[in-house]
Amino acid sequence: MHPENIISHYESLASLTGQMRNAAVDGEWDVLVGLEQQCRHQVARMRSADQPVALEEAARQRKIQLIKKILADDAAIR
Repeated sequence: MHPENIISHYESLASLTGQMRNAAVDGEWDVLVGLEQQCRHQVARMRSADQPVALEEAARQRKIQLIKKILADDAAIR
């Protein structure tokens, strides 16, 4: 997988977790359930395409930033 695709996948996942966080805060539980399903599918796609790829420093830092956001969103939802 190309580095740009890796970052794109993480950006999509971060967007989904942000939407999930907003749905949870707003008490929109049906929306949250639908977003959780989309999130699971995105993670499955990422896992199936997961291959070690060397990232340039800027891409590596962006990936770290996105992972931190995803984890923060997840913690806020729970």
